[in-house]
Amino acid sequence: MIGVLNEASGASAEELPFDLKHRRWPITYRLAKKGWLTRLDTYQSERDAVKKGLVSGLEKALRQALAEPKRGAMRADPDAYAARGLWKRLESEWMRNWWERRRNYVQYEDRSTVRRFQEYVRAAEQPELQFSDAVLNRTHEKLVSALSRFLSVGSVEMVADPNPDLLVSTMKDASNRGRHVEDFDARYEAQDATLESTVDGVWAAWNAYVQELKALYPDVIHEEPTPSVFEERGNSTKHEVALAASEAVHALGDTLRKTIDIWRGWGEVPGNHPQVLERLRADVFPPLEALPIARVKAVFGDAAAGPLNLLKAIAETITLGLDIERGSLAGLTEGLRAAAGYYDLETARARLKDLVNLVAEWAGAYLGTASTPIDDKTLTARATKIYEESEAKLKKSAPA
Repeated sequence: MIGVLNEASGASAEELPFDLKHRRWPITYRLAKKGWLTRLDTYQSERDAVKKGLVSGLEKALRQALAEPKRGAMRADPDAYAARGLWKRLESEWMRNWWERRRNYVQYEDRSTVRRFQEYVRAAEQPELQFSDAVLNRTHEKLVSALSRFLSVGSVEMVADPNPDLLVSTMKDASNRGRHVEDFDARYEAQDATLESTVDGVWAAWNAYVQELKALYPDVIHEEPTPSVFEERGNSTKHEVALAASEAVHALGDTLRKTIDIWRGWGEVPGNHPQVLERLRADVFPPLEALPIARVKAVFGDAAAGPLNLLKAIAETITLGLDIERGSLAGLTEGLRAAAGYYDLETARARLKDLVNLVAEWAGAYLGTASTPIDDKTLTARATKIYEESEAKLKKSAPA
């Protein structure tokens, strides 16, 4: 872009809008409108002189631009391209969700996240996705370094989990499997601290990068979110979101029912009971995280997300129950049930089954397995009825 500015109106190149100041400095000229007292021949002579100077300036600028084919006279456009290309791979909403999740469960990581960070680091090496602005390039290099450290530490401190979608810290894995480790508590805490530092390092570097990006290209970070190149947020159609919800609630329901079955036969569970509790928590965590509540709410609204929120509440009370102080084996079963509110295990199982079936029926209208869709009012009423009826039964069965 070659700017041209007539200063006769009082405008100045110093007063250019923020989104033009980084462009080529404008070619200026000064030519006021002909006044009614100005002689025509005088005005025409002045205009011809200004025109000659303006043509000369434009010719010089065009020659300079043509001397740099495919590069342009500025660095802004290539940097904007790089910013958009990288933002499609990582953006702030996804990063914040990842950081909050990892801070709560630092011992576990999704394999898909590792792959996503690896792809980002590789993409950042492409020449067309590197910044020419020195400050922006420096902050982005720090982000790439933080991601590389996170991946390097994870490759040493984490191993494959029995769940094929997860990685687990080595000390957590030892605890889950009941293996004896010397100085276990100290080593467990040290490993957690190491993993937390890499997670926080990525988050700090990301925030610094976004601040620089926001100053130079606010339009990039404020654009409407587009599907990720990894397609992790790209399933925005009703069919795809309904399918994700149906699959997720079935997986979570199956896991929770198995957990309740373990409680039912707790007295027969052999081995190291604290490790069993950790295993139960580890089993509940992945399907809980997979509930697509935000996507369902964004595509279908609050009513459709209601049953999913109830299932999430059940899962969270179960994990709360698994966190209680571990006392004698005789009192453990009742203590767990009391903490989670499941004095009547059959009622709890029925609530899970009813909610899962309700979501599956709702999703069926969008998957072609049900002919009649459930409207928002009916969906909310049925979810509320399931919850209230089971709560009444659970309260009746609670010990005095």
